[in-house]
Amino acid sequence: MATLNKIKGRNGTIYHVQLSPGEDAQRPKISLGRCTLKDARTAQSHITALLKSNRTGGDLGLATQDWLNRIPEALRKRLERLGLVEARSGSRWTVQAFIADYIKRRTDVKDATRRKWKDVEGKLNGFFRGDNIGDVTVQLAKSFRIHLQTNCGLAENT
Repeated sequence: MATLNKIKGRNGTIYHVQLSPGEDAQRPKISLGRCTLKDARTAQSHITALLKSNRTGGDLGLATQDWLNRIPEALRKRLERLGLVEARSGSRWTVQAFIADYIKRRTDVKDATRRKWKDVEGKLNGFFRGDNIGDVTVQLAKSFRIHLQTNCGLAENT
């Protein structure tokens, strides 16, 4: 069974889940970062469910599947490297593909709205240049806003 460990640091308590020797001889640690004890225990139980599913070939519960869909990408990649979950397909949405698909699907808007969206699409594509949509952080979005204000000369409300 995976064990939950905590490390007290200057910035608070950091939790990680460590696999037992029976699960992995190297006993890797899966860092959860700063979180509440309740969240750390939840992660531990889902990681234990992943281990059990891999060992027995059983199905994952819906709660564990939902948890996997909501975890940060960095934690998901760590679980993929350890072989606990399958790697996602390489065809993740880029910002460019997502915006193009969104505009194409929205047939309920007027032509003027569509023209404005196409203008925004060009600015997004120029700024993000092929970035995956999952890699766009709050900080990058704020940087895009600043880019629109300084380089494009747009006002805050625009």
